[in-house]
Amino acid sequence: MRKIVGTVEKATDTLLNILLGKENNEEVMPSFHFLRDRATFIDNEGVKRVGFKLSDADAQTIEKGFAAITPEQVDMKAFKTALETMNEETLTHFISRYAETLKLGMIKRKAVPVAKAAIDKGMSMALNKLLPDLPDRSLNRLANYYRPFIVEKPE
Repeated sequence: MRKIVGTVEKATDTLLNILLGKENNEEVMPSFHFLRDRATFIDNEGVKRVGFKLSDADAQTIEKGFAAITPEQVDMKAFKTALETMNEETLTHFISRYAETLKLGMIKRKAVPVAKAAIDKGMSMALNKLLPDLPDRSLNRLANYYRPFIVEKPE
């Protein structure tokens, strides 16, 4: 587990060091607009949150996976698929799509998918090594932890 955490931390740190630089306001405005318009929203209770809209298919996959974890039943395969979908969509949105707003040279631009792949690999290792060993009670605690972060918002 320490190796996984180290991999994710190292990749994230490398990505941040590459992406963050001293830029003028004109150059950072696309990033600001992305964060304001595509990375935050007002939830059903009127609270500003960090997040993004999922495709209908991904939303259904995640909803189905979390519904498969209850005190009465545990469908590990559906839950794992939901977590993998959440991971992939979150990384794609907050790393790949966000990086498109940055003025990056060729070398820095090529570092983005490498960092994303390293983080994804660490998350995948964690899911494949940890989930199978968790008892049903722990899987329910994990699902209950993430449920409040999933917001269904009417259009």
